[in-house]
Amino acid sequence: MLGVMKRTRTPISSTATPLVPVLAVLLAVGGCGGTDKEAVRPAASKTSVAPAASPRAAVDACKVLSAAEVQPFLGTTDGGQPSYGVGESVCQWRNAGTEETVTLSVGGKGTAASGRLDPTSPYGETEPVPELGETARFSVGDGILEFLAGDRDCEVQVAVLDKDKARRGAVALARLARDRI
Repeated sequence: MLGVMKRTRTPISSTATPLVPVLAVLLAVGGCGGTDKEAVRPAASKTSVAPAASPRAAVDACKVLSAAEVQPFLGTTDGGQPSYGVGESVCQWRNAGTEETVTLSVGGKGTAASGRLDPTSPYGETEPVPELGETARFSVGDGILEFLAGDRDCEVQVAVLDKDKARRGAVALARLARDRI
């Protein structure tokens, strides 16, 4: 017959008590790392100016193109609104009367570090875009122009009924975006 083992419980407070001073010291010392080159930043006030964007800062796709630049291809727009999709930042301009849209997607820094587009497009059949060089291609079926802006993989789509206007608009807007990103 097996003997019954009696379990005893040790209160948490009696085992944690010796750890409290150790944890306090670790927490206090943990914040002391750093170098004398690092400056202490004062708390921001309501009148402080926002710091300049760093090279690693995200790009706001809605600030890359203006409504006036989108208007020739779309007509009246809503001014551009953040949207969702592939990329670090996506903006969509919409003509409420026609439901036509322009969408700009800006990839994150380093998404095109090789300086080349991926060999195959996720959008199927593509054609070259000589106006933008080797770092751009146009998806015939989806009307999406993939292009590189520095080390970022980007896309623009002018979703209008007139396919020639869609391609012309995508090329013109990609050129503007590429030069600004």
